[in-house]
Amino acid sequence: MDKRLRIGVITKFTEGTYHGNLINGIYNCVKDMNAKLFVINTFMISRFSNEIKKVESYYNLAFEHVDGWIVLPEGASQSHINAITEKGKPMVFIGVNDGGKKSTLIKGDNIKGAKNAVEHLIMHGHRKVGFIGWMGSDDMKERFLGYKDTLLHNGIPFDENLVYFSQYAMPRDGKLAIEHWIKNKIEFTAIFTGNDSLAVGALKELNSHGISVPEDVAVIGYDNSYFAKNCNPGITTIDQNVYDLGFTSAKTLIDKIKNRDKSGKTVFIKSELVIRKSCGCKYAIDDSKDISIESAKKKDSIIKYLEEAILKNSDIGTKLLTTDINGIKKLFPFIVDDYSWECIGFWDDEKSERESIDIKALYDVSKNLENLDLSCSLDNFPPFDILENKKCMDNDDIIWIMPISSTTRNWGVMAYASPFKELSALTKYNISVVINTLLGIAMDRDVAKTELEATLETLKQTQKQLIHSEKIAALGGLVAGVAHEINTPVGVNVTAASYLKDKNNEIIKSIETGKIKKVDLKKYIETAMETIEILTINLDRASNLLKSFTQIASDQSIVEKRRFFIKDYINEVLLSLYPKIKSTSHKIIVNCDDNLVIYASPGGMSQVITNLVINSLFHGFENMKAGTIEISVTKEFNEIVIEYSDNGKGISENDIKKIYEPFFTTKRGKGGTGLGLNLVYNIITNEYSGNIKCKSTLGKGTTFIIKIPD
Repeated sequence: MDKRLRIGVITKFTEGTYHGNLINGIYNCVKDMNAKLFVINTFMISRFSNEIKKVESYYNLAFEHVDGWIVLPEGASQSHINAITEKGKPMVFIGVNDGGKKSTLIKGDNIKGAKNAVEHLIMHGHRKVGFIGWMGSDDMKERFLGYKDTLLHNGIPFDENLVYFSQYAMPRDGKLAIEHWIKNKIEFTAIFTGNDSLAVGALKELNSHGISVPEDVAVIGYDNSYFAKNCNPGITTIDQNVYDLGFTSAKTLIDKIKNRDKSGKTVFIKSELVIRKSCGCKYAIDDSKDISIESAKKKDSIIKYLEEAILKNSDIGTKLLTTDINGIKKLFPFIVDDYSWECIGFWDDEKSERESIDIKALYDVSKNLENLDLSCSLDNFPPFDILENKKCMDNDDIIWIMPISSTTRNWGVMAYASPFKELSALTKYNISVVINTLLGIAMDRDVAKTELEATLETLKQTQKQLIHSEKIAALGGLVAGVAHEINTPVGVNVTAASYLKDKNNEIIKSIETGKIKKVDLKKYIETAMETIEILTINLDRASNLLKSFTQIASDQSIVEKRRFFIKDYINEVLLSLYPKIKSTSHKIIVNCDDNLVIYASPGGMSQVITNLVINSLFHGFENMKAGTIEISVTKEFNEIVIEYSDNGKGISENDIKKIYEPFFTTKRGKGGTGLGLNLVYNIITNEYSGNIKCKSTLGKGTTFIIKIPD
């Protein structure tokens, strides 16, 4: 017994009145001719774009299994088609020929269909016939050409004003076309649209303007969709026999495979005019019975299908928002109904260069898991061993193949065997495809969350290092300043000591030679006393500087809390900052009770006062000769309140919201790091468990109010 031929379909969609009917026609022909159907859905592949992978949007799935291919409109990229061509497998295209001159194309006769529609309107006496269409579709381009040629053939001048090229092919675009014509006072008595969706939008907009269809304006659409049938009035349309398109494409391909026919040809499927009331025909077909009984039953079945799908998938929706990647992977077997088996494979990483996929799971009709450990090439996915073991090549189930993708990456591939489902095919979007896409996005979310957490931890560590560097840099500046200040009294002392030594030598020499005079001795004693006083003053000054610096520097590295007199400590901090202040005319006033004690880490207080003062000097007093800083410390109930204010230039309302953010600075490139006030905020709120508020008025100064629990 000869093996069954295997027919592959590559399509961007598997549902809707167009694609669903196409696949239905293909499936029935394949079944009638005892062949096997593989359907590869490229919906998310067509959206997949990631520069890291550097690949075009296709995967050579099932290349080794399939004997010939049917490519639906927008189903495959050119690189995908080229890959099939290299395999030497026959191809048939529906709607658009992307395979070159030697390819076989099955398509509706759009030009003739448009001609039938426009001639029918002319037969009703219309000469101002408008056209609405989307030029992004080759089919609509041909329908526009048929519209234009038919007008000219009937002696009616072509009028560009009666043509509206829409942005899309949806009802809203039909509405916009009518709005445009009415607004611009363009006269028209009939409309031919590139599809039924545009006709529906146009009809509704005409009604909203009090224009009756067909009494005032006749309308004809294209596609013979459910939209056209269920409108009021029903829309006259062109039936392009979509089912026959699919059936004929499958029969043509199977004949080519059996006859080894490598020639190319184009087969036109006859389009038919379906007359309803919108064109003004008195002999229009009566759809009311069909609408009220057959359509109602079909709608009821679709609604029931959707309700069941929503109920079934509601639990999946909850889980995919809360689980991790491994949990998400376990949800895939539950998104498809009525399969005899389902095979799922994932890539271990994102490297597109890998030519094989790892298969870990196989599920049967009861969704029971069978653990696998297979590695399969894309050309052989799904693995033929599985196809034979499950005896799926002997039945009429379709092998559906669907990449597991998000908008950013491809995670793997899913394949399953199930019959053609007319109800799911007639819905706008197949529920399984939607949920599959959501699961791919959820996997992205989990990876992004993990990566974000790692990045956040890295940022935290970096911030700690930067803050530590900021402290070291501040301490370095402090060391330089103190060293400079100590050099002055030490230098004076060296000079004074040297001078005193010279005077000592002079007086000793006078004593040894016996030439000492009372006036010389008196003068020497006065000089010595003056020099000793200079030495004492400068040594005290250096000692105080060293003591203050030693205390502050020591406190920088100690976070332990202790009790200290806050006024004395603030003065010590200000003394260490003297090198930065002495060259200015700025004043610092400290208002605080001498005996007020605070229990806190001194190093934190040093950082707070230092950064606030530096902030005033660097930002607040920019271009100011003499500013004033006032530091007031009081105790209110169980809190120490520090009010720090300057009369500088102030902070704008927009900037004041961001001053505590790390790295925010208005002095970028001029020495500002943007970490000073962030450090102050963290010390006050985290280390001291207090709070800090800032009030500022441009041109009048800034006030920080700090409250620390006592």
